[in-house]
Amino acid sequence: MKEKTKIGIARYAQFHCLIARDGIVCGNCARHCPVQAVTLVENEDGRSYPHVDGARCIGCGSCEYHCPVKPAAISVSPLPKSS
Repeated sequence: MKEKTKIGIARYAQFHCLIARDGIVCGNCARHCPVQAVTLVENEDGRSYPHVDGARCIGCGSCEYHCPVKPAAISVSPLPKSS
């Protein structure tokens, strides 16, 4: 049930990411996503960058937690409270 409750949404900031910044392939965000909302997608430059599928993302924060850079290249924002 936990994987079906959406509490936030992940956003990717490419300029912080190891692959864009230093050419280092990481993929921690994709590897640790429990719902496979983060995948690595090859770009025109031949490198694979994280991509967040907003429809699948539940906002659990695992991707942000496992990102080795600070500030994290992928961060989670909570969903607005519904009234």
